Parts: sequence; C-alpha cells; structure tokens
Amino acid sequence: MAYRIPGEAEIAEAIEAVLQKRSFVDTQSEFAGLVRAELSRMGDYRASDARIRRVGIDRGLVSLAIEYREPAEKRDPPFACPVCGNALRSSMNSSLDGGPVEIGRRCTVCPYSAGGGASAPGRYAFSPSSGPAIPDNVRAVRLLERARADMAEASRKVASALRGTRFEADGRKASEAIEELSSSAADPRSLRNLAEAVRALDKGDPGWTRPTASIKNENRKDI
Repeated sequence: MAYRIPGEAEIAEAIEAVLQKRSFVDTQSEFAGLVRAELSRMGDYRASDARIRRVGIDRGLVSLAIEYREPAEKRDPPFACPVCGNALRSSMNSSLDGGPVEIGRRCTVCPYSAGGGASAPGRYAFSPSSGPAIPDNVRAVRLLERARADMAEASRKVASALRGTRFEADGRKASEAIEELSSSAADPRSLRNLAEAVRALDKGDPGWTRPTASIKNENRKDI
C-alpha cells in the first residue's frame, strides 16, 4: 500500500496529541516517532523528523531546547534557519574602526543562533509551548521572510558560480536583480513590502499601498 503525505493540519493534530500525554521529550527521534504513531491512527501517513519539527515550531505548538555541536567544516553562515527554515537576522556590533560588523545570526522564530563557536544544532528537546496560537498573517509573514532568505542564498550562489568566468558581470547583475525583488523599498511587489503589507493587515494599509488621491493620504499636498 502506498503511503500518504500528511498536511500540516494532520501533523499539528498529532503533535498536540503527543504533548497532551508527554510534557517533555528529550530527543528528536523519539518525538518524531511518537508523532508518527499518532499519524498512523489517522491513516497510512509518513512524515520526516525535520518536517514534524518545523510544523511544531511554525504552529507555535512546541517549546524547543537546542544543544549545539562543533560543525564538521567551517562554512558561511546561512540565511535560513537550519532548525525551522525561517529567516535569520544578523546580530551586529562595532568594529575597532567604528564600522558595523556581523557577529552572528539569530532565528526570527525559534531559539537557534549561529556565530562564535559551536553553531550546528546537534540535539533537540521538546515540550508544550505556553504561547498563544500563531495567527495566519504571522505565518504568512514568516513564509515571505523565508522566501527572502532563500533569495539571499540564491543571490550568493549565482555570484559565486559565475565568479572568474566570462559571465561574472552578468552574474553580478542577476544577483542585484534578485536582491532588488527581495528587498526594494520602492517596489510594492518586493517581498520586503509584501511582508510589511501582510504584517499591517490588523493596523490598516501601509503607506506605500495608499493611492495618492485617497483620504488615507490626506497629508499629501499636490503641487
């Protein structure tokens, strides 16, 4: 019999069933096994450890503790969180000459942080979250920010792939175009502005979405 891929709703239901019975699970393999056992009661479902972990975090169902290990090899810090897939935010400090310098990156959703020593996640422990349910617009913003992290990684890979070739200048232009679509403040269709628009749904329209003749733009003066 072919197995089926469960949706997020089924995985979330299975996670909630596990956490009603267990207040603490100290390994990912055990937690995922318990969740898969609950899924098997709903149907012939299969889900990976990583997907179960990410759904639990995205839905605000689990509180996560992370133990770190030394990475096998030194790499550039990622743009997307290796634990939950959401965007990472830079932690900045001042250099000796007064300029900004990145000292690490921290996940915008889960406890993961990278920089200054061991930064590879090695072990997870799970317990029920004490926070409120995650609203749909917050989850949508997280997806858009995750897409921005993916685009930042794509921009870096494009530039790296074409560096030193006859197409290096084209690679730089492609990277700049990707960054523009991701982060432009002027383009209402950039992921940055789309995320701001979704974030502002409960507060009224953001300024850049308002027509210049709209009463919402009453402070504008036509010259």
